[in-house]
Amino acid sequence: MGIFIRSTSTALLILASIQCFTVGVLSPRLSLEICQPGVQTTQRLDFEKVKSFHIKNADGAIKINSADTDTIQVTADVRAFTPDSDTQSVAEQYLSTLFATEVRDNSVQIVTEPEARPDDVDMVVNYIVVVPRGTDLRLEGSNGNVSVGPGCGKIFINSNNTDVLVEEPGGRVHATIANGRIRVEKAADETTLETVNGSIYANMTGGSLSATTANGNINAKMLDPTVASCELTAMNGGITLALSEACSAEVNAETRRGVVRSEIPVAEKLVEEKRRTLRGRIGSTGSTRLDLNSLNGNIVITRSAV
Repeated sequence: MGIFIRSTSTALLILASIQCFTVGVLSPRLSLEICQPGVQTTQRLDFEKVKSFHIKNADGAIKINSADTDTIQVTADVRAFTPDSDTQSVAEQYLSTLFATEVRDNSVQIVTEPEARPDDVDMVVNYIVVVPRGTDLRLEGSNGNVSVGPGCGKIFINSNNTDVLVEEPGGRVHATIANGRIRVEKAADETTLETVNGSIYANMTGGSLSATTANGNINAKMLDPTVASCELTAMNGGITLALSEACSAEVNAETRRGVVRSEIPVAEKLVEEKRRTLRGRIGSTGSTRLDLNSLNGNIVITRSAV
């Protein structure tokens, strides 16, 4: 009988723990998109061509494409999630204050939710934007992915809980996020990428690259010998750097708890004990400076197939 009582008590304790986890921990983190929005609408905003375009979003995705156009075309998909009909009327009234716009000094700024969001209302605003080619971008937000298509100018991104994709930027790139991955394709100017929890992927055709992650891997490709420098730091993750056949470099690579390996011959090399440090020259000129550092991860230098 005592064994039965203890078994029953243990089962009830496990059941209570599962219920607490489901209701208290898991449910608040479920995506809003699995629920039907209480209010849903689409807003269209148009602006004349300017040099710089800025979006500050609260919750939602931002997608930017460039085109041969003289206007900036903004489409905002707005979804408000409410627990009951009374809160729905509050959300509908709140939508009238959802966007604040400012045009000045050859720039356009859109601020989403400039006023405090009502209690018991969850809001998601997903932007799709078309800008003239060469437009500089400043994108801020959280809880939604950010993607920038080819042909834009300088790009600044600051976001949380976000995956970032930037393709063929026409100027400098600076992306800082708290939780998420960053991918940059065919960057030809100064590129700075920082994330706390996520991996970084970057292909460089010029300029310089500085990439840092606390928890994640870094995969980078140097596709052109005009890349001036590549500084990669991964605290808890590995680093893989691929150089095209035309690239040469001065290498300074070090890991505390891993190994450094080069699949490319290194001249005048210094390999310290346990293969945790590698210094030397790849190719004839060493025109690109490589500084690769990891605390807990391996570092691999190889040739790119591209």
